Amino acid sequence: MFLACLTLSFALAAPALAKVETEVVSSLEIEATPLAVASAADGKRLFVLADSAEILVFDSGGNLTDRIAVDKGTDGLQIMGRGDQLLLKNSGKKMVSVLDVAFIQEINIAGAPIKGPANAPVTIVVFDDFQCPYCSRLAPMLKEVLAAYPKEVKLAYKHYPLRNHRYARPAAAASLAANEQGMFWEYHDLLFANYNQLNELKFLEFARQLGLNIKRFEEDMKSPAYQNVINTDTRDGIAAGVRGTPAVFINGRPLKDRSIGGFKKIIDNELEKAGK
Repeated sequence: MFLACLTLSFALAAPALAKVETEVVSSLEIEATPLAVASAADGKRLFVLADSAEILVFDSGGNLTDRIAVDKGTDGLQIMGRGDQLLLKNSGKKMVSVLDVAFIQEINIAGAPIKGPANAPVTIVVFDDFQCPYCSRLAPMLKEVLAAYPKEVKLAYKHYPLRNHRYARPAAAASLAANEQGMFWEYHDLLFANYNQLNELKFLEFARQLGLNIKRFEEDMKSPAYQNVINTDTRDGIAAGVRGTPAVFINGRPLKDRSIGGFKKIIDNELEKAGK
C-alpha cells in the first residue's frame, strides 16, 4: 500500500512544463558545412570541424584565426584538457585520434632581462614567481639549456607573481632594482636559491652580498615604474594563456614537457626551421 501511494503521489506531483524562451545572441557564417562544434573552456576559441577536412578556429569575436588540417572523413570533434588537445573521430576509418594543438603566442619582451645573444634565432620566454618552488627547480635547467645552445638561444624573463605568495611581488621589484645596477641574473639566482625564506631583510642581504649601492637599491625598489613593469608582464602572461608558474614559451610555442629532452626537441625543431 505504501509503495502504491508513493507512486501515486509522484505522479500527482509531476511539474507542468515550463515556458522556454530563446534568443540567438550570435551566429557565424562559415565557408563549409559544419560537422561538429566545440568551445574552449575559457571561451577564447571556437573549433568548427568542417566537411572540407579541416578545423576552423575562431576567436571570441568570431574572427577566423587558424585552420587545422585533419584526415578526410573526420566527423567528430571534442576538446580535451585546457583546449590544447582535440579528440577526433573518423567513423569511416573506425578510428579515434588525439591531436596536440599549440597556438603560437606573440609575447613582448622589450625591456625584459635577457640572457644570451640578442640575435639568437630561438627565444625562450619564462613567466616566473620568485616564491614558486617549481620555478626554483626550473632555473638550473634553463642554465643547462643555455649552456647547450650558447649561440642559438636567448632567455627572456617575465614576472608573474602569484597572489598567494606574500613576497613574490616585492621580490620581483627587488630583482628589477638589481637590474638597474646590472645584476638581475645574479640577484635572480639568489632569490630562487632562497625562495622559501624570502622577506624584506633578505632582499637587502642579497643586495649587499652582490655589492649593490644599497641606498639606490632601496629607492629603486619603491619605484612605481617597477610595479607597472610587473603588471604589464602579468597582463602579457594572461593574454598568452598563462595560468600558473612556471610557464615557458619557445619562439612563442608553449612548452609542455619541461625536461631537458622537451626543451631540446622544440629548440632543435625551431633551429631546423630556421635553417641553422
